[in-house]
Amino acid sequence: MVTGLLLILAFYIFSQNGLFGFGTDPEKRYFLPLILLIYLAAMWSFYDMRFLIGSDSMVAVFPPFRYRIPFSMISSVEIMEKWP
Repeated sequence: MVTGLLLILAFYIFSQNGLFGFGTDPEKRYFLPLILLIYLAAMWSFYDMRFLIGSDSMVAVFPPFRYRIPFSMISSVEIMEKWP
């Protein structure tokens, strides 16, 4: 996440200096900040993902989506010791 933010910030700084041509046209002025907002919203949704276990199913909550998976559809389960 930090790498993506730094990359977008670098593009924004270079565009303000006119290196990419984004800062010259008033309509393109807010193009990179819009990309940054979309990226941050996607990362916020990803890191806010939750898994709920019920009596007959598992529910994966990925804002703004919610997906129900019945236990009969789950064929295997793995436990990870470290988060990659």
